[in-house]
Amino acid sequence: MHPVSPTHLRDACLTLMREAYPGGDPNHCWFTWGGPESGVLGTTAELSAEEASTPIRDGGPTVAAIGGHIRFLLQYGNTMFRGQKPSMNWDDSWPVRGVNENQWVQLQKDIENEYATAIQLIENFEHWDNEMVITGAFGQIAHVAYHLGAMRQMMLEILEAEEDVEDDES
Repeated sequence: MHPVSPTHLRDACLTLMREAYPGGDPNHCWFTWGGPESGVLGTTAELSAEEASTPIRDGGPTVAAIGGHIRFLLQYGNTMFRGQKPSMNWDDSWPVRGVNENQWVQLQKDIENEYATAIQLIENFEHWDNEMVITGAFGQIAHVAYHLGAMRQMMLEILEAEEDVEDDES
């Protein structure tokens, strides 16, 4: 068995990040069905601010809240890839609950910008022999995949409830 090269680790990380955020290649994906609507960016683009601010149960999280948390995750990871020790407080990783239209658009832009920064940092990162960074990078991908799944399920519930209301009104 051959050891995994730093290039292979970097490329695997980039592939999974690209699948998680803009959506993977529909012909070859690892945890989504592929395509631009399957990632975080496409999922958030499908919802209005009102929909993103709607919990599916009383007191539950919102898609907007998860989006704020994902932005935090990206900022945390980007700090790590810059070679700095993140000093962020995990309790502060859920600052968003509901958003208006401008805040929702800004949150989506923030996620996209942090994602673009992450890709650039990963592409240029040279210390793929650092076990803590590797574990953090792949852990972050697993973490965002979990939240992406939650967002997709919440989105389906929200859109289905809207259809039920429309059917009742007609």
